[in-house]
Amino acid sequence: MGRPPQRPRSQDPHPLRPRPEPQRTMTTRTRRRLLAGLAVVAALAAFTAANVRLLQASFLSQPDCVPHLKTPGRDGAFRAAQPSC
Repeated sequence: MGRPPQRPRSQDPHPLRPRPEPQRTMTTRTRRRLLAGLAVVAALAAFTAANVRLLQASFLSQPDCVPHLKTPGRDGAFRAAQPSC
């Protein structure tokens, strides 16, 4: 009986509050991690693109159709399994 009544509280369950200053949306650490991740993804994409091009060239070329000047039967001389087409 001797205390004053409490102030009535707001009926809004989610009142807008300003964001505290030390808590920012993206910290420097998060930004660095994001940039490092993007750099890794870019490097992997470049590596994959280069290897896809090499694989494409190897499948489109005809390595079995190569003319050779070495004669069969000579010892120590290498020649292709199918020297010409």
